Amino acid sequence: MGYPPEELLGVGYLKTLHPDDLAKIGEVVRVQRECSDPALAPPAATVEYRAFRKDGDMIWLEFAPDPGL
Repeated sequence: MGYPPEELLGVGYLKTLHPDDLAKIGEVVRVQRECSDPALAPPAATVEYRAFRKDGDMIWLEFAPDPGL
């Protein structure tokens, strides 16, 4: 996506997300983190979202969390 790792330290992927997709991605991550037993986690749904490359172009990506991680 064109970002050097040091530019994303402290903000990570959030800096790159389209503002309208922040809540959607945040909810998927929250559900996965809050589940104490990965075997009981709800099925991981693939989520499509928009992100911005360093040059400003918007791209579509897919996120499929792994409840076993």
